[in-house]
Amino acid sequence: MLTLDQQEKKNEDALFQDDPRWAAIIEITASISFSKAPRLSQLLLYLASQTLSERATEVTEVELATAVFGRGKDFDPASDTIVRSHMLRLRQRLAQVNSKPKGFLISLPKGQYVLSFEKLEQAKPSFGEALTLAEVSPPLSTEALPSTATKIPSPRLLYVLLFALLLIAGTDLTYRLWTRTPDIAGSPLWDRLFAPDRTTIFIAADSSLVLLHHYMQHEPSLAEYTSGRFRQEAEELYHSGVEPSGLYNRRYTSMADLKMTRLLGEIAGAKHIRMRATFARDVNLDDLKQNNVILSGSKGANPWLELFEPQLNFLIENNPERHITVVTNRHPRTGEAPEYLSDLPPSPATYGVLAFIPGIEPSRNVLIVEGTSVAGTESIYDLLSNEEELNLLLKQFRTSDGKLMHFEMLLSSQYLNGSAAKFHVIASRSYP
Repeated sequence: MLTLDQQEKKNEDALFQDDPRWAAIIEITASISFSKAPRLSQLLLYLASQTLSERATEVTEVELATAVFGRGKDFDPASDTIVRSHMLRLRQRLAQVNSKPKGFLISLPKGQYVLSFEKLEQAKPSFGEALTLAEVSPPLSTEALPSTATKIPSPRLLYVLLFALLLIAGTDLTYRLWTRTPDIAGSPLWDRLFAPDRTTIFIAADSSLVLLHHYMQHEPSLAEYTSGRFRQEAEELYHSGVEPSGLYNRRYTSMADLKMTRLLGEIAGAKHIRMRATFARDVNLDDLKQNNVILSGSKGANPWLELFEPQLNFLIENNPERHITVVTNRHPRTGEAPEYLSDLPPSPATYGVLAFIPGIEPSRNVLIVEGTSVAGTESIYDLLSNEEELNLLLKQFRTSDGKLMHFEMLLSSQYLNGSAAKFHVIASRSYP
């Protein structure tokens, strides 16, 4: 006996059997990209049936939530993003499946529930198209390859190799922390952040969360992050056919944060001060109340920044609709822009914010280091490790008696081949 979904599919096949556009949709759902994503396939079939029936303009988010995702009458689009997140993934997946099934280029325009079918002329594919076809073709079995062919390592082997490299890097890092003689501990910034009566905590960015956001298209609030709500969203991804690879259980951070851990360890050792490096998920509110804190990464990788955003003038925010990262200048001064867009031609730029502000408890201090890219964050760390250059920049934030005030700096640099050149300050604020 056929299930309800199977019966509906059979009825749709009979209704549109003479329409080549429906045949193209069926071919897509049978492809590698969709065969393991039943929810996306179901969503595509539903939108296709509505489009071919010429009623797609009547489809609503609530209708999709109930018809495709099994949500009830109490579905609230404001709190449940399942339709929007799947629409975004469907749009991305259609762009990846560029084999032009049955002579059609099928896409899903932004902000619409109507599929676009572009009829293509049969022609020999260009070199670029041929590469794309090769990329989406099913992989050959190893039996079909010559014995001299290079085999691709299994994911398990890659994880073992990655662990070994990190272990070696960690061993080298520990050795250097204990053997090098630091020469960068003489800045007034470190005097304010490293105090004899308390521990300084370095909170490394949660790069796993950034990777998960790539699939989720949603940055959790601090409350969702600390409660583990993002784990539930990752489970929804898994059931919709997207394999999040257990990212919410893994702990990745950037090489920039490894470099910063080494730098701070050297400073703490030179000052004989306690310093603890920890992962964003292992922090609680008491840690930030009782200690001086150094936060790394933008809010998407370190949601603890949410606590300090009300104090900041320069905010780094991802804009998924515009596919860019924006630095918002809350109170522009003469000659300053209200916002700065990262990585846009013709002159790609990367930005960073270096902020030294009061902690949750007024007697504590917080240093925020965030960039619009990992390269941008790493460049700020390069600045922090250069005592002469750092102290030169900090002169403008010193009082008459030499005390360092709280401050913010917005820095800019050209972004070339995955790295950022030397930063220069384009705006700053000081807070007595």
